Amino acid sequence: MTHTFYDLFGIGYPDSQSTTYKFDQDLSDRLYKKYFGNRKGIKVNTMWDFSSAHPFDRLADAGLTSKPKTKQVIDLLGLYPDIECIMFFEFFDRMNSDAWRKTLEFCIERLGIENVKIIGNVENNEFRNEWFPYWFLACNTFFYEYTEEDIRPSSFEHTYICYNRKPNKHRRKLQQSFIKENLFKHGIFTMGNVVSQNEKHEIEVSGINIVHKTYPDNCYGHNANMSQEDKEYNIPADAFSLGNLSVWKKSFLCIVTETLSDESDAVYPLLTEKTYKPIIGMRPFIIVGESCIPAKLRELGFYTFEAEIPSDPVEAVKFLQNENLDLLYKKLYPRLVDNKRRMNRFTSDKKRFYNCLDL
Repeated sequence: MTHTFYDLFGIGYPDSQSTTYKFDQDLSDRLYKKYFGNRKGIKVNTMWDFSSAHPFDRLADAGLTSKPKTKQVIDLLGLYPDIECIMFFEFFDRMNSDAWRKTLEFCIERLGIENVKIIGNVENNEFRNEWFPYWFLACNTFFYEYTEEDIRPSSFEHTYICYNRKPNKHRRKLQQSFIKENLFKHGIFTMGNVVSQNEKHEIEVSGINIVHKTYPDNCYGHNANMSQEDKEYNIPADAFSLGNLSVWKKSFLCIVTETLSDESDAVYPLLTEKTYKPIIGMRPFIIVGESCIPAKLRELGFYTFEAEIPSDPVEAVKFLQNENLDLLYKKLYPRLVDNKRRMNRFTSDKKRFYNCLDL
């Protein structure tokens, strides 16, 4: 048995034409070879815990592909006794440690912890997990390359820009705060439709509704084929561009509503393309998300802007109304240049470490 790619996308991103499909395959191959070489083993994508697995013949014959993925892995080790090692990886979202704990413990007991690797968007180092921000590496490969002139401010007509697609709870809460404080008029604040049953249930429970707002000139950007849900949300899943450049050039502060909220108690944050954009687009930013994000960004060598701009979005927008944004941008410009350089160094160093500079 050679090392096998086990269930690349599950039900999450089944489209082989999706922008990162081949990149994810190749990256996970490099990670496996980095730690296990050519040893016999498998790679398991932990995304979507209860999707059916890739159809191994013996699994299908045994009727195991209808089981939760966490149990399929255990059965897989029983059906293939020649498996020597296993790599669990999570790229797109946060790995659900609680759902996978029994499976990880079983594999560690069976194979030894030195033969089990857990890598990617993990929340802690409970099983010697290795965290790295997948989205920063993907953006380094796929993000549109802008010139200095492309992103240079033309004016600061918009005090802030806050792009949102999925109406998650922390985004709805922020939107309601902006409505209450009459801050919509000072910037761009988008919000997608309510689509999933989970979103509808959250709204019913919390009582925090949304105002659907899509910016009519916001284009699909580049390499944005990341989701089939665009038409439902009515906002594109534009992971790899800054969107409409005329809007970006007129905006000062980027308010990033990250994927997860401050209710998370993770040690390691989930950093996505949402945080990458203002760094590569050279704008000051504040993060609405996990409380560990600012400290982690500083640990990685990035500058955060609490010294100049309040970290609370409502207070930040109010504060900036009394500031000369042209002068403040000039003051922050060296920090913005350093952040962009740091991002390029960081992603290149990570790719070099994982032997994937060519990806």
